[in-house]
Amino acid sequence: MRDLNTLRRRLFVAMGVVSLGAASACGSDSGGPSGPADTSATDVVATVDSAGGGDADAAGSDTGAADAAPADAAVDILGPDGGVGDGGVGDGGVGDGGVGDGGATDTLAGDTGSPDANTGDTGSPDTTAGDTGAFDAGVQPTCSNGQPSTQCFTAKQLKYNVDLAFMKGGPIPDDKVDFPLPPEGCPPPERVYEGCCNKAVTGPVLAGDTCCYGFCVGACCGRPLRVDGASRLAPAVARADWYGTPSVPAARASATLDPVTRAAVTSAWREDGRMEHASVASFNQFSLQLLALGAPATLVHGAQRAALDEVDHAERCFGVVAVVSGAAEGPGPLALAGMRASASLVDAAAAAAVEGCVGETLAALLAGARARGAQVDAVRANLETIAADEARHAELSWRFVRWALDQGGEPVRAALRQAFLSALAEPPAPRMPRGVSLDDWRAWGLLDPTTHRRTVDAGLRHVLGPCVDALLGEPVWQQLDRCAPTAQLGARQEPGVASPVKA
Repeated sequence: MRDLNTLRRRLFVAMGVVSLGAASACGSDSGGPSGPADTSATDVVATVDSAGGGDADAAGSDTGAADAAPADAAVDILGPDGGVGDGGVGDGGVGDGGVGDGGATDTLAGDTGSPDANTGDTGSPDTTAGDTGAFDAGVQPTCSNGQPSTQCFTAKQLKYNVDLAFMKGGPIPDDKVDFPLPPEGCPPPERVYEGCCNKAVTGPVLAGDTCCYGFCVGACCGRPLRVDGASRLAPAVARADWYGTPSVPAARASATLDPVTRAAVTSAWREDGRMEHASVASFNQFSLQLLALGAPATLVHGAQRAALDEVDHAERCFGVVAVVSGAAEGPGPLALAGMRASASLVDAAAAAAVEGCVGETLAALLAGARARGAQVDAVRANLETIAADEARHAELSWRFVRWALDQGGEPVRAALRQAFLSALAEPPAPRMPRGVSLDDWRAWGLLDPTTHRRTVDAGLRHVLGPCVDALLGEPVWQQLDRCAPTAQLGARQEPGVASPVKA
């Protein structure tokens, strides 16, 4: 828990809050059922001068002494020793389940049509962004934002892909299925997800014993580039000027990968690279928003530095792609039509809450967990750098929303409350195609579904929940039953135990 406490304290400092006393969101850290709220110390939250962004955080729950937490300090949770979720978040019966068991052959953006057997299945083809071989014009979506994708699911797969069932660690039990299954029928598109967090926008089309849907795929975590509310990514193309220098030992290690795992690892890191690349534009958009809002120079400086970090992250990701696949890739042209910097303080604050406060806090935690599991030295080093940078980006977002709240008062508070409720209810879902080697998947810095869920659950309960409550001065987190497993957050629960943070 030390690592989670460290990040929580840093975020408290970033938004100008000093917390005294224990701040565990759920009281019980034994891995078993959640107990009553932690009453071992009285929780006191005081707002300090947010403009100064003070660096001292008196953390009574840890040592009782002042804990200096400068904004650029490295976070324990992100290093190779830590252990997110290992010291207090139990598995709770969460299983691996077949997450991402969606389409069959998958031709990714920028590819030339060669199958990319990410799932190891043998069903209907899945034509994704940038391709021209859509199997059915009635399913292939036209996406003004995001990348078009078409996927087909068997009855067994649909039990994982309906209503974010993969977040529950397994399929929906047979006696709980309330939707038609092929070949008799298909669930409605608004209930079907593509193995991450993107809901179907077209379909269904019944094709033999599968149901086919279209998706507009975007980023699931971190700070995506959003235009008119949808994520936008550039395609991946063949080029040699957007990737880091490949590591010879890493290249040798990749030689042991079987074809299915090699394709899946390549695809996962390619998507990471595309999302990091889009984040460059997102932070530049954020910089323009800050200027339009008359924000302090420290915030503008942080946004500009973050954009440069994202360039580095994209290069690191595409470097792994080159090592694993043996082919140089990078981002193609990024469609920016329609992108604009909103001058609305309310809109900017709400977007920062979702994309920065929640998205990048979880991105830092997930990158740290990935680094700890990575067995390839170059990959682990990349992820440690990315994790530390994402933690700093999260701090920037929390500093901004604190400033926006001070400037805008109740309208901003209401927008933040709704934005946090929405974002916390739908955390990023795990991704792990079927048919891959679990050991190799982890070795190359990718998370198995159980570790992903445990990391997100720990971040929600012990970092984000307390931070949201402290920022708004009210028990917002309890409205989502903050002691329930992450899997249950998609469906709003009854209020749980009282907030540990009191205004």
